[in-house]
Amino acid sequence: MGKYEKAILDFTKFIELKPDDERAYITRGSFYAKLEKYEKAILDYTKAINLKPDYETAYYNRGVVYDKLGKYEKAIFDYTKAINLKPDFTFAYYNRGVVYKKLGKYQEAIKDYSKVIELKPDYTKAYYYRGKLKYLYLNDKNSAIVDFNKTIELDNYKTVKTAFSYFFLGNKQKAIDIMNKRIEAAKNKNDNSLKGEYYNLACLYSLMYNEGEAIKYLNLALQNGYDNYDWLKKDTDFNNIKYKQSFKQLLEKYGIP
Repeated sequence: MGKYEKAILDFTKFIELKPDDERAYITRGSFYAKLEKYEKAILDYTKAINLKPDYETAYYNRGVVYDKLGKYEKAIFDYTKAINLKPDFTFAYYNRGVVYKKLGKYQEAIKDYSKVIELKPDYTKAYYYRGKLKYLYLNDKNSAIVDFNKTIELDNYKTVKTAFSYFFLGNKQKAIDIMNKRIEAAKNKNDNSLKGEYYNLACLYSLMYNEGEAIKYLNLALQNGYDNYDWLKKDTDFNNIKYKQSFKQLLEKYGIP
């Protein structure tokens, strides 16, 4: 029995003793979510809401699960409810922005990212994804440049957002160099990060319309164990190659439906 299963058993026993403790349902629901037992997580979060209708964390957590299930309108409803209950709920704004982006509601997403920045001015991801939406979908490149420069300042090479920001700022070679250094560092670590670095470089080359290099590094990612197939098929970074024969053949090679 794993630690999450054990925790669920413990909280189930606790709930039997204190069936009106909304926090216990929230906690058990979170363990169900970690095990990807999403429907059970939703039931627990809903029970917590029934017990405490102003429990913003329960709405937020349920929104996260609805998002994972692709139930985006329900996720937006829950994030919005969490925000109404707690107007400075930074992560609820951010996650709602992510869902709006998935739905193609780019202005709404940008509005939420801007609110995140207002509440938490050092939240790097909000600058990066706001800039990316402006650049790719709204043709607002001048404003996007400001966001990418701020991303580089805050991220400072900690994540791939520095490399991708340089790409969007027009410095393709610097972006590639950064990613290659990340790949070499991952090889030296001998940990599980290499597949992700290959995947990100594939994304970068796809954004550059370099089909051959994108397929090469995506193949390396899959060879090294990348297995988030649902995201791979949804990832808009691959829109430039997604309908190419080479991309379809690669998915077939690894049995990705």
